[in-house]
Amino acid sequence: MTQMKWKIKSWGRTWLSVWFSLFAACLAAVAFGQAPTATSVAKPAAPVDGKQLLQDMINALGGPAYLGVKNVVTNGRIYEIREGQTVGTTVYRDFIEYPDRVRTEIGEKRELILINNRLKGWIVEKGVTRDQTGQEVLEFLKTQQHDFDTLIRWRIQREPYEVKVGDEVTIDKTKTRELDLVFPGVETIRLFIDENTKLPAQFSYEMVDTSAVPAAPTGTPAAPPPRITQDVTLWNYHLVAGVMVPFHASIAQKGKKVVDIVIEEVKFNTRLDNTVFSQPETPKRNRR
Repeated sequence: MTQMKWKIKSWGRTWLSVWFSLFAACLAAVAFGQAPTATSVAKPAAPVDGKQLLQDMINALGGPAYLGVKNVVTNGRIYEIREGQTVGTTVYRDFIEYPDRVRTEIGEKRELILINNRLKGWIVEKGVTRDQTGQEVLEFLKTQQHDFDTLIRWRIQREPYEVKVGDEVTIDKTKTRELDLVFPGVETIRLFIDENTKLPAQFSYEMVDTSAVPAAPTGTPAAPPPRITQDVTLWNYHLVAGVMVPFHASIAQKGKKVVDIVIEEVKFNTRLDNTVFSQPETPKRNRR
């Protein structure tokens, strides 16, 4: 297994911000397997109240304790997966202040630091700072829209949305109920809620497949970029400071697992100095 050499890609921050704010406060020894699979089964005759199911999920996560989290600091390790094999690993530290202030430090010596403070952002690579481009800031803001905690603690409290109940779905032998959050004219995010515990077992959303965007010939309008579904699967929950958090998460694209995440420590509602999300005082490099 090799140490990961992280490159800045549109999905790089996604791995780190999708679910870190719900992870556990201590080390977990977890065996890695293949990404859980989902199989749909027939709808039961009894109707399900979507709004009530969503509230049941929030209550299972901790109710007021969960909704009351304003910021989170997490440490852990991420594993890169290719064709079912672990090919690299590195450590990370994440600082999140909802809804749009995030600092992610990657590597044992913080070789890469990503900082976003609302409409501003910086990248520190090997001690040299540069401003994020407008496109990079936009990608960060889009990514935050798909962060689970931002979705539940922020978006559904402020944006209009509809709830639609889907089929029963079995995910890795766990019976779940699909619950779609439909943001009219924007997107649909699918939650898969454990029918026993009412905890989220998986959530899915569409994102741009940046690896498959071809360059348009000169003078030709660019075609709409292709989109892929990203699935985030969560398990091994434990209660931490009144909040149920999963010790383990995996991310799959096009049905293949690409990242495993193990959490070592999480702290909620700590005092974060403003410098955490400020422009670093390091040598600057202009983008060419």
